[in-house]
Amino acid sequence: MATGRRPFFCGNWKLNGSIAESLALATDVRNGVATLRDVDVAVSPSFTALYAVAKRRFADEARRRGRERRLAAMLPRRSSSDYVPVAGALREALAALPGGQSQVVLLKLIRGLTFAEIGVEVGLTEAAAKMRFVRALEQLRADLSERGIEP
Repeated sequence: MATGRRPFFCGNWKLNGSIAESLALATDVRNGVATLRDVDVAVSPSFTALYAVAKRRFADEARRRGRERRLAAMLPRRSSSDYVPVAGALREALAALPGGQSQVVLLKLIRGLTFAEIGVEVGLTEAAAKMRFVRALEQLRADLSERGIEP
C-alpha cells in the first residue's frame, strides 16, 4: 500500500573526529547518495563541526547556482525553432561518442553532477570521469564543426 511518503536517509555521527574528518565524511555521504532520486537525505554532524559542514554545503550550492546563472546569461535569446537543427546534430554527435562518454557529458551538463558524483554513478574515479568528459567535449566540438555548427 503506497503511503505517498518519500524515503528519508540521515547520516549521523557522534563527537569523535576532527572538523576536517567531519567535512570529509559529509562529502563522502553526499557523493554516496548522488545517484539516489526521490529520497530526502540529511547529514547530522557533531555540534562542533556543524558550522563547517553547513558552510561547505551552502558554498557548494551557491557555486552550482552561480554556474547556472552564468550559463543562462551566456545563452542568446532565440525562439525554440532556431535550435531544432542544432538539437538534431547534437543528438547525433552524442550518440556517436564512444565508451560511455555521452553518459558522462549528460550527467555533467544536464544533471549538474560533480566529477566525483559522476564517478560514483558510473564506477570511475573522479579523474577518469573528468578525462572522459574532456575527451567527449573535444569530439563533440570536432563533430559539430564538421557540420558547420560552431560553439
